[in-house]
Amino acid sequence: MNYHPIYDEILESLDHDLEIREIRIGASWVATVLEDGSCGIAAKLYERPTASLEDLLGKKRKAHLLGKELVRDDPFLAVLSLSAVNACLNTTGRVSDFHAAADQDTCCMRGFDVAGKKVAVIGHMSRTRDQILKELHPEQVYMFDMDPARGDLPVEKEPELLPECAAVVITGTTLINHTIGEILQWSGDAVHIFTGPSVPFLPDFTSVDQIHGMVLTKTDEFLAWNRSHAGSPLPYSQTFLLKTPFTDE
Repeated sequence: MNYHPIYDEILESLDHDLEIREIRIGASWVATVLEDGSCGIAAKLYERPTASLEDLLGKKRKAHLLGKELVRDDPFLAVLSLSAVNACLNTTGRVSDFHAAADQDTCCMRGFDVAGKKVAVIGHMSRTRDQILKELHPEQVYMFDMDPARGDLPVEKEPELLPECAAVVITGTTLINHTIGEILQWSGDAVHIFTGPSVPFLPDFTSVDQIHGMVLTKTDEFLAWNRSHAGSPLPYSQTFLLKTPFTDE
């Protein structure tokens, strides 16, 4: 993998005492529930392998131990790992402590002027792209995806087009597929914004300029819905927005 210091920032922020109660694999999301009731999610990019969760986890019942698997090349373990990371970090208490609560309609690029400039969106996030176009009036928005849908560009075009962009909006799933380092490198001095349900709440981030994500507030309802429904977890969450330099004042 193309290792990036952003992984160190994540792993150094994890509490070593938090224990995993259970992991639930749903239609779109993998959810890790801790003994204290906190729940974090990550997009289920990869199907569950034949091995059982017990075999995969072994003795990794401490959330921070599972979190370390985020840097491994096993894609399904990386999904489990990011859900554990987010269970530790994405909590309503932390959102409150840092006064980071945001309206669910808040644009992930709030505060940045990209009018007449080129913007990239990494990941198929059509709602985010449309909101940027409507509210910020950029010259153009490129949207890249590993499995391009209509209107998307293939990721092979990123090295060519990202250097043209004044801002790059990045899905949290780039932490799972380990493309985050290349994206940050190719886009150079552009504004970098992390967004989506898989994004960790990290006030000590230095690798990006803004973080826009969510924490679950209706965990039981989400877990029931997640058993068989695909789609957005937004109805079960609180949106947050963190901007550098981060402060709790």
